[in-house]
Amino acid sequence: MQDLKPFRRYEPLPPQLKPADPAAILVADAAIGIILEELPDVWMEHIGSTAVPGLAGSGIIDLMLVCSSDQIDPVIKTLDRLGFQEPHTNDPLSSIPGIKVASFFYESKPYLIHLYILSDDSPRVNQFRNFRDRLRLDPAFRSAYQDLKRSFFAKSVISNAEYTRVKSEFIQRVLS
Repeated sequence: MQDLKPFRRYEPLPPQLKPADPAAILVADAAIGIILEELPDVWMEHIGSTAVPGLAGSGIIDLMLVCSSDQIDPVIKTLDRLGFQEPHTNDPLSSIPGIKVASFFYESKPYLIHLYILSDDSPRVNQFRNFRDRLRLDPAFRSAYQDLKRSFFAKSVISNAEYTRVKSEFIQRVLS
């Protein structure tokens, strides 16, 4: 029997720095469109490096889904039905509340998706927006963030946990 779920099994890859992919915005739009067909009462946005044209990054499509607190459980059930999963227990993402992961094929190419599910009163909503918008609008900030990523990808081996820690520390520092 063929799996008809639009989102597929997520297999984390070792962290890597990829050049900006102009298709990333189209991928995010397509994924958001599928989710909104099933969940028309939520708000979704493309966040993170792939939401910033021309910015190199890990290539993972970060999406934010915002809903009222009482919608979270039904939203999660719908996302599960669409093919989203919990991160693997050994993945640093597993310690982040309200995250689902999936792989999504766009024009026959697989893309990894991290979907952050937030209640509309969560301070993380504005933190994600502010970070994305600052990357888009502030060339010096964008350059500093890209230089940070280049510096730790210059190491021969970097774990997912180390990548997440270093990136998170930078984001927390600049947003505080």
